[in-house]
Amino acid sequence: MILPTKHINPLDSLLGVGALILERLKTTKTVTQLWDEMRDSPQVVTFERLVLGLDLLYMMGLVELDGGVIRRAGK
Repeated sequence: MILPTKHINPLDSLLGVGALILERLKTTKTVTQLWDEMRDSPQVVTFERLVLGLDLLYMMGLVELDGGVIRRAGK
């Protein structure tokens, strides 16, 4: 479920979760702050999906972990 297919809605894929995370990362945040903001999102639902979305973004070079906070890469 990393990428959407004709049977998986784009927002239900991990790529969609990553897009939602990037929308919330206008400023640096801790994982706890990000989870508190996104736990009610129907696409995220579990902490595991949040972490998998963050992992995907990290592998793509779009987010960085710096001193315990997550931020968009290049900012």
